[in-house]
Parts: sequence; structure tokens; C-alpha cells
Amino acid sequence: MVHGMGGSESDNYVRFLSTVGAAFLVLRRPENVRALLSLVRLMESSCVPDISENQSIDVAVLGLRDRLKLDLVDQEAVAYIEELVDASHSSTMWKAVDVMHSLGKQF
Repeated sequence: MVHGMGGSESDNYVRFLSTVGAAFLVLRRPENVRALLSLVRLMESSCVPDISENQSIDVAVLGLRDRLKLDLVDQEAVAYIEELVDASHSSTMWKAVDVMHSLGKQF
């Protein structure tokens, strides 16, 4: 995906990171956090294994709150999500997935 944007030094990748950061800040707004947490709580009676079987609803809610990094100020949150994207981009596992996709296209 990064190569399709012109590489990690391209203007398109910088724009992508900026968009990711802005979206993360929108998700972290109090009204959106309340809505997301309410949706997770509503899923308690569903048959979704991660919610109903593998963990309690309280653990799921705490996990979501933790992933949104609500303890960070906006600048720190943007830096966190950008670092997460960069770490994911350079992950060995995703490089292997890219290779597998490339091989799959040949068949």
C-alpha cells in the first residue's frame, strides 16, 4: 500500500498519515467515544465470540478505551497513531503478506 502511494517519503504518504491522525482525533472525541462504547456494550448479548465468549464486556470496553489512548493529549495521540502506522508498515509479518499476495497474483 505504501509503495502505491509513492513510498514513505512521498506527499501522498504524508497526506495519508495526516488523514489517519485526523480520523483518530475524531474517534477520540467524547461524544464519539460514548457512542463507540455504547455500541460495544450493546454487543454483549450478541454471538460475537470476542465479546460474548472470550472476554467480558467490561474487558472489551477497557480495551477499546486503552486503544483510543484517552489519557494522551491530541498531539501525543497523533504521534502515537503515526508511530503505530510506521511500525505496522515496517512489520516483517506484513512484508510476508505482501510477498504472498504477489505470488498469488501470478497464479
